[in-house]
Amino acid sequence: MRTIPRAESFRSRPSPSHDGCAVLNEECGLMISGIGVDIVDVADFASRLARGQLARIFSEQELMYAKSRPAQRDEILSARWAAREAFAKAIGTGLRAEWPLDQIEVVHGGEGRPEIRLGPALKDLLPPKTRIVCSLSHTPSYAVAFVCIEQD
Repeated sequence: MRTIPRAESFRSRPSPSHDGCAVLNEECGLMISGIGVDIVDVADFASRLARGQLARIFSEQELMYAKSRPAQRDEILSARWAAREAFAKAIGTGLRAEWPLDQIEVVHGGEGRPEIRLGPALKDLLPPKTRIVCSLSHTPSYAVAFVCIEQD
């Protein structure tokens, strides 16, 4: 398998969203095993949130973060829902009814980047040494998430 050269960058690690990492990146030794993307209509999702399902879908930490930014609450939660959908697409299964959705948590990682953390109920879903790369963006109208699954 050939490696597609990536653009020169100031970052020390390749970034799938900026450098066009190919399936195999010899520089970092990671293989991309799945990619998922999802877009959510914020108003539509917010109308469904009013049905009281927040605690079933989102972790306590995610809800506290959204509550701390009331003007962007719907955008924040829509982006986190999009991340769950994108994650499920990246691993190739789609969301499963048996998955506790609050166990797929979007947290602030290093340098404020979003990271997906799997809770105890889903910890065995992916092989060891799997890295989940996540990127979120939102406007008042739409939220989008990109997820890349990388393995050693």
